[in-house]
Amino acid sequence: QLCLEMGRFGATVNLPTIYRVFLRFGSPMFLLQKASRLWQVNYDSGALVATREGKQGARLRIEAFDRPHRAHCLSVLGWSSRAVELTGFKVVSAREEKCRTRGDEACELVLDWK
Repeated sequence: QLCLEMGRFGATVNLPTIYRVFLRFGSPMFLLQKASRLWQVNYDSGALVATREGKQGARLRIEAFDRPHRAHCLSVLGWSSRAVELTGFKVVSAREEKCRTRGDEACELVLDWK
C-alpha cells in the first residue's frame, strides 16, 4: 500500500506543475502514452508501453527493465492511477496482472476508468 501511495504522491506533486498541459488537453490515454515516451528520462533501461484496453482503459507493460522490483511496479500503478484521476476521470479498477518478480516475461498493469 505504501508503494501505491508513493506513486500517487509523485503524480500529484509533479503532473500539475511540469506536465499540466497534458492534463488540461489530454485524455487519460494521451497522458499515459506521453508518460511512456518519457520513460527514458527517468530510467536507464527498459520501456513503458501504453496500449488501449477496451473503451476506457489502458494496459501498461514494463519491458526489459534491468532490475525489476515489486515496489517499483506498484509505484508505477499508483502513479498511473493518480494520473488518470488528474485528467478528471474516475479509476474503477487498477491492477497488476503480471510481474517479472513472479516469473512473468514483463510487468503488466491494467487500468479502467469512467
